[in-house]
Amino acid sequence: MVEVTEDNNTPTVDIEHYALVVPKGMDRKQDASAIMQVKRKWPLAMQSKNPADFDSILAKNFTFAGDGQLYNRDEYIQDRTAPSEWIITHVKYDNLTLHFFGDMALLSYQNRVTNENLLTKAVEIERISWGDMYVKEDGTWKLSTAHVIDYQIEDDGSVIVGNNND
Repeated sequence: MVEVTEDNNTPTVDIEHYALVVPKGMDRKQDASAIMQVKRKWPLAMQSKNPADFDSILAKNFTFAGDGQLYNRDEYIQDRTAPSEWIITHVKYDNLTLHFFGDMALLSYQNRVTNENLLTKAVEIERISWGDMYVKEDGTWKLSTAHVIDYQIEDDGSVIVGNNND
């Protein structure tokens, strides 16, 4: 296992470092860097709500499981680009661990998503544990599966929804 420090240059997406797990003697740092760029682009796509941004990072057979929902690629893009009064203002990632298995990779992590309501200016914080799978398509790493493991949402510092294991 190697600790890798990220070039944390995206103001609204905070990824400081991650653990890279590869078989001894194998160098996957270039692949890991490409996957971490996809990871950084995911919340930026949610902020932009531009379908082309999602198209560039999601695998052809992408699936999302979380909050009692199971979405295929098209359903997910439609859901995430729909107008909403809530916007993501900041995402902080912690405890990232990236494992390679041939041409696939598993990224497990926790994040803290700060959202703001455009109308009321209310702020909520989502704390989510994830498992993501990445695959190489046409020479480019893409997100193939995102699975929410645990979910809590806070409003003014108190948990209002929690432990959503689906």
